[in-house]
Amino acid sequence: MVPKLKDFEILKVIGKGGFSTVLEVRKKDTCMIYAMKVISKTFVVQKGKADQIMTERNILTKTNHPFIVKLHYAFQSVDIIIVY
Repeated sequence: MVPKLKDFEILKVIGKGGFSTVLEVRKKDTCMIYAMKVISKTFVVQKGKADQIMTERNILTKTNHPFIVKLHYAFQSVDIIIVY
């Protein structure tokens, strides 16, 4: 089962970039802490960044390295794309 945004408690903002915000979150059922990247879908579509976002997601799903963040989940809502 893919989690939904409501399955997480937002703890704090870790950083902000050009079109995304990274949050520290806690998964409610396991209490595991994750970094969640939240991307504005409107911005992605308006700026033509969909291919870039999908490339990032695809690379992270195949990567297993101690210096690269591990992708645990990726999903989207009507307004946002979430990767963590």
